[in-house]
Amino acid sequence: METAVPGTATRRTVFRGWTGGLFAVLVACPSLAHGTNCDSKVTNVSIDASGKVFVATTVSPIHAVCNIVSKGDFSMPPEVCKATYAMLMSAKVSAIPIRLYYTSVPQCGDIKAWSAQPSFYHAELF
Repeated sequence: METAVPGTATRRTVFRGWTGGLFAVLVACPSLAHGTNCDSKVTNVSIDASGKVFVATTVSPIHAVCNIVSKGDFSMPPEVCKATYAMLMSAKVSAIPIRLYYTSVPQCGDIKAWSAQPSFYHAELF
């Protein structure tokens, strides 16, 4: 049992205040807690002369997800983009399902063909 000294907070009250504050932020700003996961198989992976990596899946048309030369408007730095490109190629060749994560795409089918998707931030093989 913790004893509280007048004018100080116990760990329990600090934790309770922290979780309540986090809950309030997530309720007030639902976009902070929302992301879209697109589970599918890769149907196309390509890279253009400027270094943009493009991917198409069974649920979304071809679109740019990162750049291996410069970060630009994408959320992913070039070093991570290179590893992502290798992962996408592996998923394509082996026909393994993949999950692509986006922060500002309402639904996977909302992605426009040949668009850049700067909110792409994570890929996962199943």
